[in-house]
Amino acid sequence: GVDNMPPSFKHCEAYRKVFMVPFVEEMKELSQQGILVKDLYVSKMLNKDFEYTMFYDLATCTGDTPARGKIACTYTQAGLRGDQYSYFSACSVGNKRKYMGYSEPQVQPEKSSMLGANIELTAFDRKVYAGPVGRIHPSRAREEGTDGTEGFNHAKALELHRLVEDKLLSPEKAGRYGLPPLAQVPHFDLCWGYALPVVHALLWGVCKKFWLALIDEDSKNKNTDHYMPKKLRDEIQARAKFVKCPHDTGRPYLDIVKYKKTWKMENWLHFAETYCLAFHDILADWKPWIFNAWFHLRCTIMHCLSSYGWYENFTPERFHHVSFKAQEHLREFAKLCQINKLEDVLTLNLRLISAHLAQSEQYLGPLRNVHEFPLERAVQAYGKVGDASVRHPEKYIANRYLLENACNRLIAEGVRDIYSELENGNRITTHENRDDSSGELKCLGSGKPTIIEQASQLWSQVLSTSAADLTILKFTRASIRNEEVHSIGNTGRESRHSYSVCVKDPSHEPTMCRACAESQRRVCQECAKNANPVDYCASIYGNVLGFYKIAGTDTRLLEIECYDIVTDDKDRKLGYERVDMAQKTTILMPLETFRHKLQFFQPPHMENTAIVMNQWSLGKT
Repeated sequence: GVDNMPPSFKHCEAYRKVFMVPFVEEMKELSQQGILVKDLYVSKMLNKDFEYTMFYDLATCTGDTPARGKIACTYTQAGLRGDQYSYFSACSVGNKRKYMGYSEPQVQPEKSSMLGANIELTAFDRKVYAGPVGRIHPSRAREEGTDGTEGFNHAKALELHRLVEDKLLSPEKAGRYGLPPLAQVPHFDLCWGYALPVVHALLWGVCKKFWLALIDEDSKNKNTDHYMPKKLRDEIQARAKFVKCPHDTGRPYLDIVKYKKTWKMENWLHFAETYCLAFHDILADWKPWIFNAWFHLRCTIMHCLSSYGWYENFTPERFHHVSFKAQEHLREFAKLCQINKLEDVLTLNLRLISAHLAQSEQYLGPLRNVHEFPLERAVQAYGKVGDASVRHPEKYIANRYLLENACNRLIAEGVRDIYSELENGNRITTHENRDDSSGELKCLGSGKPTIIEQASQLWSQVLSTSAADLTILKFTRASIRNEEVHSIGNTGRESRHSYSVCVKDPSHEPTMCRACAESQRRVCQECAKNANPVDYCASIYGNVLGFYKIAGTDTRLLEIECYDIVTDDKDRKLGYERVDMAQKTTILMPLETFRHKLQFFQPPHMENTAIVMNQWSLGKT
């Protein structure tokens, strides 16, 4: 992208615009003229030619804050007006820009403020979003949808860009330094069309800075009240060896105290959603306010990046409610950090998400669907082309993607010598003991015929006919929504694989506080006290014993050895559920009730109980 341009190009606005010209022209053509599509499938059904014109519009632009600033022609961390979604200005603390106003009003600098010289405003004051009233420049009347409206929008962003372009407003006050190339793209929103950089902002910009302020021995925070004593850091390191990480659950856990500066964004995400639970009691006993702040931050991270399956079948109004609740949690985190002078996190990254999360999700939908991880994976795929002489790089990448998927499918079917399989052309597509499904739910490998006892109470609850009349195959692996899941009986691999899972409890109906359900913008006091990331589906936790398919039917079952949930009030306050490993029951569940993999954290001092550590985002980042 822009960052790969020659150094002489990077800081030249003219060349940035030239770099974007081909893309802008192509998007204009796709929006206005479209593409003629000849649908062969429908034509075959109708027995006549069927064609139509498909038009495309650019909905969102995703990227980290610096890259997005270059494309949008806006200031970033270095400018006082780095927040491109409002009129709020940062203040200078030493040689750094800080965004405050969370616990007490912040003075708006005269150099950058459009709302009045040295006026004091809180971070989320209505004026911050509504903007100035009346003409910004005497010679220019306000445009429609800009003067007196409540929220920041496309019209206000375009107005500021044009005022700067016409030299009627300084870039420092507008937070912009010209008209962006995407302003020419039809229907593109110059405000909310730029997706919030939730991965870089929350994980790299806030989560990482927060924990470094607590445990980094080289940090200037060593002499502050929020620096963790060595005894507690040693205890965190001692517990780390009990965190077991199967090879198929993402990056292995590296001790946060020792390896914190080598972590990538995926490490911080998995720590926030999973591994941190092992240390929550240490934080709570040490500094309650730090634990509360971390819990509020974690709630927002879970909502933005890990809430796959949480909000199934939610109405837009109900999702809007949980979106505002996640935003309120982050604002509470910011308030606690400002009150307790943990100022390292009070940057533009925290400002962007805490001030605009709910509004952005109202426009673009859940942020987990527009975050930066998929874009970075695509860039990595392009990067693999390297310096190879490829005439058509797009076709090369697409063909290699198809080849990788074909190889993965062969491996899933039990093929180990792919070259011989391709040479012989004898790929096994059907087998009496295989699951030939092409859908999202499929048992993998070769199934073993299983005899079910007539008196089996376990099977009598799921079978409507006699087991003697059915052929039941047992498998050790399954593919569920493109994720490979193992059972305890699968010993075909040398490295350790996971077999602990979470499945939905079909007997549970999600509930919500009536006051919160009726409100679209606020969170009731009782719900606000609950800092836990809320999963609205009750779960069953246990280890998979096997997968079953009833031959001749679409019925696929998961046999799970589940544990009794013994969560108490203290566990809930610490944000996790606890199970009794000695109390277990074997049940059969439909394969589609699988939710995600998990880990059980069981250090010696917990005896027979274990903490449930969920793996929410694996395979989706």
